[in-house]
Amino acid sequence: MPLHPVAVFRTRITELFGIRHPILLGGMHHLGQSDVVAAVVNAGAMGCITARSFESPDGFRADLRRCRELTDGRPFGVNLTLSRRPGANKDVPDWIEVALAEGVRHFESAGDSPEHLVGPVHRGGGFPAASTPGGR
Repeated sequence: MPLHPVAVFRTRITELFGIRHPILLGGMHHLGQSDVVAAVVNAGAMGCITARSFESPDGFRADLRRCRELTDGRPFGVNLTLSRRPGANKDVPDWIEVALAEGVRHFESAGDSPEHLVGPVHRGGGFPAASTPGGR
């Protein structure tokens, strides 16, 4: 499906994400799922599904597929919320693998520093962006 054909005005964000409006919906734990994200994407902005909202990689994968259907293939992203608690990020590599396998290329992070995610996301053809600094 083609990207939104005409941006209201061109910015680095509209060009980078192939969106019409320079509006980004970041991760929203338990709200950042396919219904909300698809509504944002279909309105011409970029939305991110929050991986941490799902209890299993299979549930996450199913929601990515549902979002792809609801958006007719328009791009959307994945939020990787990172915790500073030991062991709380054990599923992050699986989330990245699932998202990349499902064709997601835009990733954003929140919480702790995402520096260890840049390599795996880049190697998979993705684009990582941090929405909050980890060195608070």
